[in-house]
Amino acid sequence: MFFMFFGDIGKIAAIVMIIVYAIYLRSLIKAQKEESGSNKDKIEEKSELENINEKSGSKLKSIPPKNIAWILVGFAGLVVGCRLLVYSGTGIGEILGIPEMIMGLFVLAIGTSIPELVVTFSSAMKGLHDLSIGTVLGSNTFNILIGIGIPALVLNVPVDHTSLIFDAPAMIFVTVLLLLLIKKDMKLTRNNGLILLATYIAYAVIRIFVFG
Repeated sequence: MFFMFFGDIGKIAAIVMIIVYAIYLRSLIKAQKEESGSNKDKIEEKSELENINEKSGSKLKSIPPKNIAWILVGFAGLVVGCRLLVYSGTGIGEILGIPEMIMGLFVLAIGTSIPELVVTFSSAMKGLHDLSIGTVLGSNTFNILIGIGIPALVLNVPVDHTSLIFDAPAMIFVTVLLLLLIKKDMKLTRNNGLILLATYIAYAVIRIFVFG
């Protein structure tokens, strides 16, 4: 949001965002290591890490070739699907006279977030709550710093005025709201989910009918 005040996001902003993401990722890994070893002495920690490395190595060696093939197929499908989604979305927007910003904020944003929604829902159903929340927060951080940073290295990313005065503050508000809901009892309840859903509906209504 800081760089948005200066107009288009260019190469300098892109480099800064990529560096910030690298620092964030390093700090995250370091914090995780410190947390995992805080309740153990150095000898136990070293022994455990060696065991984990040995187990990890055996798991990597035993990965079925079919799983690797599915990963490659899935990645290729993701690339093709994203390309089709962007061109189809912009084409439909032109036919219906819908601004590109609206298409990006809703149609394309929802379309590209469906895989993330499936992963989050599946993780929650399996009781992997850390994975569920981490997927959302990590994806948002990556999308902002890398999803904008990498393209901005190639060409300037234009900033719409409405995005600066409404969309960006709304995103920050939703992020803070999510953190407050989580902090209350370290989990998201159905009522919390209804609050988040209602907030998104309110955002969509205001964005479309007020700002246009």
